[in-house]
Amino acid sequence: MARHFEGREWKVETWLLSAPPSRPARLRSSIPEEARRTILGLKHARNAGQLKASGYEISEAVLLGGMREPAQVEEWLDRKKPQG
Repeated sequence: MARHFEGREWKVETWLLSAPPSRPARLRSSIPEEARRTILGLKHARNAGQLKASGYEISEAVLLGGMREPAQVEEWLDRKKPQG
């Protein structure tokens, strides 16, 4: 869903999950401002086609993996994929 407001386009991201993801305490606590800015920057990169990841995956990569760049996020996600 996208909507224009005050000259900007706003998008709402919807996730359809078969079960709620686990939420470690680190994800429930408040997010530091630097991490919040990094997450938003990575979401902008995703929207520009520079990254293929959901908002949840981006947040997890930043908060749990310490990733800061689109390539780092993709590498981190690849390492998390089940092998086999």
